[in-house]
Amino acid sequence: MTACYADVFDFAMTPGELCRRLIGEKATQEQVDQAVARLEGAALSIRGGWVTLAGREHLAELRQCRQAFGEAVWTDARRYTRWLNRIPFVRSVSVSGSLAADNADAEGDVDVFCITAPGRLWVARMFIVPLSKLTRVLPVRYLCPNYLVSEGALMVRDQNLFAAHEVVQAKPVFGAAVHRRFLEANRWASHTLPNGFFAAQQGTPEPDASGWRMIDGMLDALGADAVDRFIHRTFLAFYRRRAERRGWNWPRIASAYTREQYTVPEGGYTDIVRQRFLGRVEQRLGPAFVPDAEALFARAAEPAGAYDWSGDFEQHYGAA
Repeated sequence: MTACYADVFDFAMTPGELCRRLIGEKATQEQVDQAVARLEGAALSIRGGWVTLAGREHLAELRQCRQAFGEAVWTDARRYTRWLNRIPFVRSVSVSGSLAADNADAEGDVDVFCITAPGRLWVARMFIVPLSKLTRVLPVRYLCPNYLVSEGALMVRDQNLFAAHEVVQAKPVFGAAVHRRFLEANRWASHTLPNGFFAAQQGTPEPDASGWRMIDGMLDALGADAVDRFIHRTFLAFYRRRAERRGWNWPRIASAYTREQYTVPEGGYTDIVRQRFLGRVEQRLGPAFVPDAEALFARAAEPAGAYDWSGDFEQHYGAA
C-alpha cells in the first residue's frame, strides 16, 4: 500500500524513504530491503536506487528533477519562515506539503504550517495573509499558509492517511519545542505511520529562539483577545455570504475556520487522494485490499463543492 500511496503523488522513493513511509507497519530497514527484493519485478521496480510500482520507472527521473527544483524552492522557504517568525503570536513555523516531502515541482508553492499562541490565531493571520499576498506580486514562489492552529488546539481534526503524512512530514524551522508538543498531541498518526512518526520525533531539533515577543505583550495590553474575536466573527460573516452566493455547503466549510484552527476546507486534497489511492490499491493489490485502504480515510472531511481540488491536483501530479 505504501508504494500505491506514493504513486498517487508521482513519487519515487529511496528504500530509506519507503521504510519511513510504511503504512500501518513497523519494520527495520533490513526487513524493508528484503521485502523490496522479493517484490522486485512483479509488484515493484528499482531503477537507480529509486523504488516505484512496476511499470512506473519513469518516476525515478521525475524525482531527480524535483529534487533539483526543491533546492531552489527551499531558498524562498527559508526567507518566508524568517518573516513569519517575526509575526506577533506565532510560536512555530514549519514547511509542509510537497516541499517537506521532497517532491516539489516547477510550479509548486511554499506551503507552511504555523502554530500561534492560544486565542491569538486570527490576530496572527491578520499579518500572515498580507505577507502571502505580497509574494504573489514578487518574482518568487507563492507563500501558502494552509494550516494555522493555536497551542490550545494542536490535535488535527481529520485523522486520516493524508493528514498523517502532513503531520509527520512537516519540517519545523522555528519553534521546535512547540512542534514537539504538536507531534505529541497527534500521536494518533503513530498508528498510521509508525516509522514516520518515530522519525519525526527524533528529527525535531533543539528549541530555538523565535520572534519578537515584546510586541506580543504590547498587543495583549491593547486588547488582542477582543480583536481576535472580532476578526474571527467578521471573517465568518464574510465567508458565509460568499458561500451562499456560490451555492457552497457552508456548514461543512465553516468547520475549517474555528477560533483556534484555520485549515483547508474539505480537507484540501484529501478526497482526491483517497479516490486515487483506492483505485491503485484495487488495480495493483486486488479488491480484497480495498476495505483496509478505505479504513485509512474513515475520518476525512466530505466535499462541499467549494473548490476544484481535482483540477488543482492534476496540475502537479497528472491525471488519475
